[in-house]
Amino acid sequence: GSGSGSGSVANAAFYPKPAIRIVAPPAVHGLSAALACGNSGEACTVFRWYFSNSSLIADGEKYSVNEISGILQIHSVDYIRDRTNFTCKAIHNDVIDPVQKSAVATRFIDVQVSPIDLAEQSLDGMVTVVTVLENRSLELNCSVLANPAPNFTWTVWDLYDGERNDTGAITSTDRSDLLSTSALSIANVVIPGNSTDFLYTCTASNRFGSVQLSTNVTVYTGARIVDGNTPAALSTVVEGDWWATLHCSVRSNPRANV
Repeated sequence: GSGSGSGSVANAAFYPKPAIRIVAPPAVHGLSAALACGNSGEACTVFRWYFSNSSLIADGEKYSVNEISGILQIHSVDYIRDRTNFTCKAIHNDVIDPVQKSAVATRFIDVQVSPIDLAEQSLDGMVTVVTVLENRSLELNCSVLANPAPNFTWTVWDLYDGERNDTGAITSTDRSDLLSTSALSIANVVIPGNSTDFLYTCTASNRFGSVQLSTNVTVYTGARIVDGNTPAALSTVVEGDWWATLHCSVRSNPRANV
């Protein structure tokens, strides 16, 4: 009996309490990642991995666990499920003393995400449609999930005259956790040329990729005479047998009755 007790004490002294840490390279949404549970002391008998809710991670379609090497393989990282704390527990099965038998390490995995549209409900390049009255205000929002935070750029395409700069636009950006939103505001919508249809495109990008969200803006205007014709010019009196053609050019959206 005494011999057995001495062996337990010696065994406990031979194995120091594991000093472990988790090594995790950047984890990117949709790609695979490996977390390594390293032990700076004597070799451990077994490693086990746990989710943040303390449930044991087992081998399966999504995760592979090597209890000998301490490697946890995530086959397809998900920014919702895997952006959390992972805990590794190193266990000396040969040690009886509960203080020296095991140690744990926990690490938060900050999953990196290429910009994607909110809730992944629409495709890159999908165009939404907005209508606005001339001389009224307009605000367009571009919301994406991304990590790290994306850079936003806005471009405006005049469907009649081509690309142009909208000098009256003001942009602002807001971020809450993974959600980033860029807002483009125009206090007074005016039509600088002949077109009443404009394509506003927001591009969100970080080092992992980019996404474009576009909005087709149609401006409704009241009828007004253009091309230099004025009421005075239209009231010209024609005498004798001469005939004349009067032109009345009107710009409006929708089409005006003349």
